[in-house]
Amino acid sequence: MSLQIIELVNSRTEIVAKSATFSYALNETNHTDNPTANSAIEILVFATAPLLFRGLRRENELQIKHKEEVHFVNVSYKKVENEEDDGLKISLDLAGGSATVKHSLETINTYDSDHVLDGPNPPDGPPFHDGLIGVNGDSVEGVTIPIPSFQFTVTRYIPDTQINNFLNNMLKLQALVNNDAVSFSARGWEPTFQPGELLFLGGNAVPRDGTDEEDWEVPMRFEARANVTDLQLAGFELRTIEKDGHDYLWVTHGDSHDTISNSLARTPRAAYIERVIPRANLGSLFN
Repeated sequence: MSLQIIELVNSRTEIVAKSATFSYALNETNHTDNPTANSAIEILVFATAPLLFRGLRRENELQIKHKEEVHFVNVSYKKVENEEDDGLKISLDLAGGSATVKHSLETINTYDSDHVLDGPNPPDGPPFHDGLIGVNGDSVEGVTIPIPSFQFTVTRYIPDTQINNFLNNMLKLQALVNNDAVSFSARGWEPTFQPGELLFLGGNAVPRDGTDEEDWEVPMRFEARANVTDLQLAGFELRTIEKDGHDYLWVTHGDSHDTISNSLARTPRAAYIERVIPRANLGSLFN
């Protein structure tokens, strides 16, 4: 005896705010006199019905009705009332980080050892480097500053029947940045990350043994950086700079004659925005 499962045309229609029902018919393709055990029906249905549906989680109890060689099964879905939302668990880390910058937003003032000066580039003052920090001959040493860092972990629960494909997808998307908008909902937090803002750092997967669930717990780590469209840098006052969150900005510099101080100065020449991380569709990690 073998079974063939078909989702009925009226399935998924009884959707309300907190519940849904999937309906299936299982046909015996080679009937015998031995009745089909409910355990065989459950194995096939649980392998077919998704664990999660529109933020609802599948119930473990099935409603089974037998009619000759056809078995009708209803699968119930209920809203998750605990820390998960849309099948997701979330944790946030806004501890911040640090970076070395070699170019300031603005030079506020300038002093030398012989004069009391006024302003960032006073007459008869030292060379004006137009925002470069730590100029030492031909090199620019920069300074280490704190920077915003927003990392978070999203945990999903993936059925045994889907874990192989899901892990393969994680492997392909690791260390990539989103190329389209990504939105999800977890515990009332409903972020949307624009293209270029979200980096997938990777994750791990652990089977949930000792529970009624036949699935894997999969925490995935991300880092978010906001896109900017109005970045101001000293030396580039005539224009604003646009940069996606995970693109890289660097500034080249060279020698120039400072007419005010009548001296040689190291000044910025050009700013470059580089794409250093490939992009991909990360939305499948949340659905």
